[in-house]
Amino acid sequence: IKSGKSLLPSGITKVSGTFKKGDNILVVDNNDNDVARALSSFTSSEIDKIKGLQSNQIENILGSKTKVYRADSVASAVSIAKREATAGDIVLFSPACASFDSFSGFEERGRSYQKAVFSDGSLGAYCAS
Repeated sequence: IKSGKSLLPSGITKVSGTFKKGDNILVVDNNDNDVARALSSFTSSEIDKIKGLQSNQIENILGSKTKVYRADSVASAVSIAKREATAGDIVLFSPACASFDSFSGFEERGRSYQKAVFSDGSLGAYCAS
């Protein structure tokens, strides 16, 4: 991944090996230092197609294999997730993603996510705060 980038397609510079959607993968930086482990949302060939691209380009490349939702706020993103997710789905919100100066820092951003997720009480039995 590029320095300072996330696990979004724009930060991916190359794909090594072959893996399936849902496989546990190792993410390394340009010096082959371990950065993270993740469950892949795509196959290695799909990631190879979208590496280096902006998130809004994924749909055009992969077609109906993925749904891309855009939201203008944390509350809106959480509302979309609650509406679209079905039993058994895993929805991951990453407060470390770019917020384009919408928050004073990571703590405020994290509190905003927490408030949006737990605001209606529907997830309290399933998640620890």
